[in-house]
Amino acid sequence: NEGLKYARGRYIARMDSDDISFKNRLSLQLSYLQSHPNVKILGTEYFIHENQHLTYFKLPTKSEDVNVLLAFGCCIRHSTAVFERRAIEKGYSSYYNLMEDYYLWVSNIGICKMENLRVPLLIHQKRSNSVTGQYCNDKISVLNQFKTIQELALKKLTILLPEQIDSFSSLLRRLYTSESCARDAYIEYREIIRQIPIKQRIYPHLY
Repeated sequence: NEGLKYARGRYIARMDSDDISFKNRLSLQLSYLQSHPNVKILGTEYFIHENQHLTYFKLPTKSEDVNVLLAFGCCIRHSTAVFERRAIEKGYSSYYNLMEDYYLWVSNIGICKMENLRVPLLIHQKRSNSVTGQYCNDKISVLNQFKTIQELALKKLTILLPEQIDSFSSLLRRLYTSESCARDAYIEYREIIRQIPIKQRIYPHLY
């Protein structure tokens, strides 16, 4: 937030100090944002560098897919993001200090378009002694913040009926256990949404 106070340009580009951006990253993102004025937040796919190995992370690209998948985790890599300054005028939340980027993206669901480019433009250096790594050592606090933000995303994506709250609560509990559980829960999530009357859905065409 301190840096945002001094920013005067239309766009803000994020990057962690030890990550590596490809030379054409900013030019590609800026060109895309200028040709797609409805998109206000734009990330990219990326590599993670850990133990001398590179792992390629593919991400959803379309705004509608990004919105839905934000209910299952942070699918915009913070250090790849370029966004219009006006889209984050309120700044980052100090309350969600361990997941401020995830909360920022979720808070923009239904407010502005968020997308990812279908190309890796950054190498993220994964180190246990990084600031993020040190924060993540407080796993209980991280998990609590993750749950709260995830529930907010689910509520923004649909209007819950009283009889559906228990189903969603059970679903959320399973989302926190493993990747395979998350995939199963995502399938169940779509089934629950299908039972909700179309007029109550924010994104009816996705289901």
